[in-house]
Amino acid sequence: MAALQLPVVLTKLAYLIDNPWSVSMTRADMAGLIMADSLIDRNLGARPITLVGFSLGSRVIFSCLRELARKGAVGLVQNVYMFGSPVVISKDDWIKARSVVSGRFVNGYATNDWILGMRLPFVRISLIHLLITP
Repeated sequence: MAALQLPVVLTKLAYLIDNPWSVSMTRADMAGLIMADSLIDRNLGARPITLVGFSLGSRVIFSCLRELARKGAVGLVQNVYMFGSPVVISKDDWIKARSVVSGRFVNGYATNDWILGMRLPFVRISLIHLLITP
């Protein structure tokens, strides 16, 4: 019976490391980088755009804003509305992301959100939620 326990433990450990939620968050980060490159290349036109996202969509937006800030691409994004964002970051990261948005930057959240509470069990959820208006 002990011979069967090791494979079971390894299977559970592999699931913790490579679970669907962490894979989705990694892919959302990569999609944000692609979106930032698309915005910089002006593939969507020359006008500023409004980005709206919920859950992993807002993680895509935040990853995009980080990349735009890193590349110094200002004036491409007019407004940002993110709801239920699965991101845990510092105040400095919020300020950098805000620097590339020329209009409103809204992060909507609920303090009793069970989904985010269950999906992010191993990270400290930051209490820095900003509603920034120019």
